[in-house]
Amino acid sequence: MRIAYLVEVDITEETGVTKKIKGQTNSWAQEGHDVKIFSFPSVLSSEVRNRKNIIDVSSETFLNPIASFFSGQVQNYLNKILSSQAIARSLQDFSPDIIYYRQGIWFPGIHRIFSQKAPIILEANTNDLEEIKLEGKVRRIIYTYGRKKILKHVLGVVSVTNEIGEYYQGLVPYIKTVSNGFVFNDEIPAHTLTASFSNKPSLIFVGMPGYSWHGVDKILRLASLLPEFTFHLVGYEKANLPEMTDNIICHGYLRKDSLKTLYATADIGIGTLALHRKNMDEACPLKVREYCAFGLPVILGYKDTDLEGQDFILDIGNFEENVVQSIDSIKNFVRAWHGKKTERSVVEPLIGLNAKEKERLAFFKSVQNASENQAK
Repeated sequence: MRIAYLVEVDITEETGVTKKIKGQTNSWAQEGHDVKIFSFPSVLSSEVRNRKNIIDVSSETFLNPIASFFSGQVQNYLNKILSSQAIARSLQDFSPDIIYYRQGIWFPGIHRIFSQKAPIILEANTNDLEEIKLEGKVRRIIYTYGRKKILKHVLGVVSVTNEIGEYYQGLVPYIKTVSNGFVFNDEIPAHTLTASFSNKPSLIFVGMPGYSWHGVDKILRLASLLPEFTFHLVGYEKANLPEMTDNIICHGYLRKDSLKTLYATADIGIGTLALHRKNMDEACPLKVREYCAFGLPVILGYKDTDLEGQDFILDIGNFEENVVQSIDSIKNFVRAWHGKKTERSVVEPLIGLNAKEKERLAFFKSVQNASENQAK
């Protein structure tokens, strides 16, 4: 198949999202498919223009020069509008069998992009209608107005959880759940890992400011209640966290090698602790899969699509006081795993990328066949 992948992502920057896109597209290419990424980033800068893509497959980034005269969200939204015709032409030249669209906001001109012969499959990564409530008024209005317009063009949805898939029942003909997977390469040891043992257990959280459902405020509370543990926060500066205790270490943004070193010395990973704040119960975050791949047991506050019931997972429940009410369980879990790590042989069958991408490709093919049958 010829697969066009539409993303509103800066594919020059290494993030959890770009790691996922890179893993997906590499897997599809390895299966013999012709893949091209069409990127119209949500953040425009001279750095985006000058940096090299981290993606391995063919790609094209659309940055309209007129949009650069504006700033902020106006610049980003205007770039989508002004780039729509160029994206549509490039798509037509590529002539895909499938258009895979990472869920984004509607904009004038998107109909040009979607007016292709190929069926469109949307990737749904969140409960978008709940998450958009946390955005500004103008963005909420545009997103809500345009959502139905986008879905009119969509033949299939790939959701990352069963819960998200249920939101699209009756709205699109074909729905498939494929949770987020992790690329197990040579950087991930195949044998049992031995933690770098220290007298004081350490926990790590990787994220970024501005997402209330991550529950960083709960981690700060947890650190104050458990001064005998050390808490490493990656993606955060001290300025982001004014009420820090002495057992919290902020690392800011870390590159891959530095983060890998930190994983090797940590005992426990901390996942999302406040998913209830956007009215969701189930998730499959990439950061949790990375924790597990590097041998870290995980504390989280939701149902994980792949990891529910595993002995290296402590689910403290999905409610506001989950941390405070689970202090004893957390303390016991950390002490039980202190100086130990999980085995790749246990984790990889649960979260490995390759098997998941074969499921996704099979769904692509079924939607393509359905589209061709409808056209007859």
